[in-house]
Amino acid sequence: MSVRPFLITGCARTRGSPGGGAPTSSSSGTWCARASASSSSRVGLRPPDSSRDSVLTEMPVVSESSARVAPRRWRIERSRGPTASRAGSWSIVLLLLRQKDLSNRRGRSDGQHMNENYDVVVVGGGAAGLSGAVALARSRRSVLVVDAGDSRNAPAGHVHNFLSRDGTPPSELYAAGRAEVTGYGGRVETARVAALARDGERFGVQISAQTGERTVAARRLLVATGLRDVLPDVPGLAARWGIDVLHCPYCHGWEVRGQRIGILSTGPAAVHQALLFAQLSPHVTLLQHTGPALDADQHKQLGALGVAIAEGEVERIEAGTDGLTGVVLAGRGRLALDAVVVAPRMEARAELLEPLGLKPAEVLIGEHPVGTRIEADRTGATAVPGVWVAGNLADPQAQVVGAAAAGLMAGAAINFDLILDEARSRG
Repeated sequence: MSVRPFLITGCARTRGSPGGGAPTSSSSGTWCARASASSSSRVGLRPPDSSRDSVLTEMPVVSESSARVAPRRWRIERSRGPTASRAGSWSIVLLLLRQKDLSNRRGRSDGQHMNENYDVVVVGGGAAGLSGAVALARSRRSVLVVDAGDSRNAPAGHVHNFLSRDGTPPSELYAAGRAEVTGYGGRVETARVAALARDGERFGVQISAQTGERTVAARRLLVATGLRDVLPDVPGLAARWGIDVLHCPYCHGWEVRGQRIGILSTGPAAVHQALLFAQLSPHVTLLQHTGPALDADQHKQLGALGVAIAEGEVERIEAGTDGLTGVVLAGRGRLALDAVVVAPRMEARAELLEPLGLKPAEVLIGEHPVGTRIEADRTGATAVPGVWVAGNLADPQAQVVGAAAAGLMAGAAINFDLILDEARSRG
């Protein structure tokens, strides 16, 4: 399958897919046009007056370039719900999953044992996970969000390009999103999901918290665990990540406009980044570092926009009390800078999904791997029936607002899938 381009329109793809990707119609087609997972929909939303809530109030916009049709076999399998898995050692999980009195409401306590059975468990409480949970809770679904509190954009001071929430700290967006979920009757828990399993018509979700471990059951899963940024191995770089070591002009460019910006070249995205940041500052330098040699066309493009080129590997990043001050180039001394732009490898946090049969696919720029993702259709449905993904786990390009839209799309699709399942079982 093809994915939206990261570098030049039409050249980013998943390994094994056709060489040409579908072009995009906006700046989100650039490799770094979308950045990190954060949280929230609307702050101050009035809680429902009763448990009989209205349906979704907003529809996400999905570009045609990102949509793909799932094979017919997938659609048929999803309509039947999860299939039986191989026998395992999770006896307590299987006992829970096979109970006949599973409720589609919140777990009930008998004084000694909590029988926790949910319509949906959402793994990950960023923009995608919380938006999906809000859509499900507003549709009167029992939903539990489990969030480990280690979001991708935690180092960033503010979220940008989120309409009406521009400049909001990520922590505030998370808090607002959690309040919306609980306001509609959903649950949000700070804990870590240790493992996922399936048996028959249910999934088992093993949760590890400070109070101990337990397993809950879910009819469907929405996994929105995001990705991790693997930074170039340059001393001093990681300490400035999200502050003045940046990666996306749409997320951080305005904040460094007019400043001295160095582009650390480690792959084919560097020239693209240099051209984008040249729009924001006349003081941009491409640090050749370990990146590929430039061809004649690239030299011409960079020269036309006034981008300087500095040869030699970057030995370290230097910073003072007021922020980043420059880099030291091997054999060439110090170069004064105010910000450094990098292209991290974006690796999907997909370890929980591998036992269910979902493994990450590589995302490529040309033949150069830049990260991994879990493949899914436009609603987030994966090849495993009953499992949806959203946000950076499925789309490494997704910015906060895009991740929120994807979560809403997945939540709506899950709700309708459950409706069809209930219609079959009652018919």
